[in-house]
Amino acid sequence: MLYNTSLNIDYKHEKYKNENNSEYQKQFLKAFHIEKYDEKIVIEKMDQIYDDICNDNNMKKLFNEVKNRNKIFPFELKDKDLFSLLFSYDTFDLVHLFIKDYYENDYVNDKTYENFINKAKTTDNFF
Repeated sequence: MLYNTSLNIDYKHEKYKNENNSEYQKQFLKAFHIEKYDEKIVIEKMDQIYDDICNDNNMKKLFNEVKNRNKIFPFELKDKDLFSLLFSYDTFDLVHLFIKDYYENDYVNDKTYENFINKAKTTDNFF
């Protein structure tokens, strides 16, 4: 299986406040159906998910939004590179909802997009 859309991504929840990073790592692995980190497998799966979702209208809007907000990189990132960055600690919970929407509905809901943008506005490290 490519990706676990039924997984509840909650590593930022208060109950994990002393172990957020390790919980993020556990949930990341579970999302990709792997027991331990294997870069080759993760990249292959991310590439497949990207290929599936990259033409969705809300995914395209998100790529543009991230590019417009970019304050970290002194150059424009390609969409595929941006996609992999969305799996970082700060936005993994949000991109998970995009992927879940896409695989369960064949599109990313406008509400999911707005939720991502609104939550990202409160995230200090959002590109």
